[in-house]
Amino acid sequence: MVTIRLKRTIGIILSLSLGISVNAQPTPANIKKEIALEINRFRLDTGQGSTQKWALVQKTALDKAAQIHADWCVKSGQGGHVETRPVAGQPLLPECSDRGKYFGVTVFSEILIPTLPITPSCGAKDRAQLAVETWANSKTGHREAMLMGFPTEVEAQVGVGLAQIQNSENWVIVVVFGANIDPMSGELIQQK
Repeated sequence: MVTIRLKRTIGIILSLSLGISVNAQPTPANIKKEIALEINRFRLDTGQGSTQKWALVQKTALDKAAQIHADWCVKSGQGGHVETRPVAGQPLLPECSDRGKYFGVTVFSEILIPTLPITPSCGAKDRAQLAVETWANSKTGHREAMLMGFPTEVEAQVGVGLAQIQNSENWVIVVVFGANIDPMSGELIQQK
């Protein structure tokens, strides 16, 4: 009893004073970050990351492009790449490139998992590893999307979206790949 109270007290102190969460359940933000990191690990392990100037950089605008499609998949009940109808006030953005343009970024490719269980006992890294392993073993282009090469003059970018399927522990995971190229003009956007 004393040990449990002591652990709980230490956890509260760490959480309040340092912002450290003890025994925290994975959050969508943690899982998104881990998926991007795990894709970079996969690229490095397969030799793609070591020969290229940049690893994939996670960008907020690409996260938004991925998130809007993850939300669409849940709201429409469909798990595909092509949006066929508007749902719940969202604009109809049929292709991943359309979703990128909507947020002012270039999106070249998209991969998704229509149902991945994420329970309170799962770790963010565990779920990220499972997602990347699923894509790596895919026979339908997911592996190739993760290993896509980029010219050295562009910044290779990634975005991740997650949406929970209602009344379940299953989540839709969407990852988009892009670069610092203006989606309208095709011009390179200089990185600061």
